[in-house]
Amino acid sequence: MANKTIKLGPNDIRCGNLIYHDEPQFIKLVDVAGYFSYRISKFIPRGQILMIAMQQAKKDPSQMRYLENHAVVTFNAMTCVPDQQFFLEQNASAVNCINRHKDIYGVKEEILEKEDAQILQEERELAEAMEEAKKEEENEAPKSED
Repeated sequence: MANKTIKLGPNDIRCGNLIYHDEPQFIKLVDVAGYFSYRISKFIPRGQILMIAMQQAKKDPSQMRYLENHAVVTFNAMTCVPDQQFFLEQNASAVNCINRHKDIYGVKEEILEKEDAQILQEERELAEAMEEAKKEEENEAPKSED
């Protein structure tokens, strides 16, 4: 904002006092006053849905309405001072949303024991590889001569 004029980029979308900004790996939501900023990765479902909505918002009023609702709810949730009741209700709402859209999140009703064992094994292997890489990095780091 320069000289009290809001300048939007070619892919930016304004929803009231909030602006969606398209960054290389993120969608950024900011307020026009500069007090609030929120980034979400384009590589997770929420970021992908926002990216699609931004691309379609100029032609599809329902996508613009989605962005407006998302902006208001995100701003309200991120700027209020939460209490325990807020945490409980927000978490319950998030779980309910995930359960309504299991296909988006890859949630399966039942995971077979074989699948569960394979997932655990892959996670163990990944953790071991990360630990090994960390050790190698530490061994290759230059040492001080003190």
